Amino acid sequence: MGPDGARGARFAHILCKPAGDLLKYRYLSRRSLLPLKRSAEELSFAFSELLAQPLSRPEAAARFETLWNEVNDAAQSCDDSDAAFTYIALLHSMDQRWRFLRSMN
Repeated sequence: MGPDGARGARFAHILCKPAGDLLKYRYLSRRSLLPLKRSAEELSFAFSELLAQPLSRPEAAARFETLWNEVNDAAQSCDDSDAAFTYIALLHSMDQRWRFLRSMN
């Protein structure tokens, strides 16, 4: 039997499992790749740490954009409007502090 035949025989047992089991494992593996949504306080702390780090302008800008996108995604995924407003207030604060920092340098 060639390598392809052996490989096919090795994975043949997967097709015998019930469809529900396959979907369960696929769901768990996809979910484990997604990061958990951080709270507004955690993201605010991460932003404060970013401002305190001695980074080059391009690296700091890239990290700011990544953090900005994370806060924005968290705000959009909120079911509760109060929680969404907390993230939106954080975005406003981040914008103001980032602009002030860029003008100082």
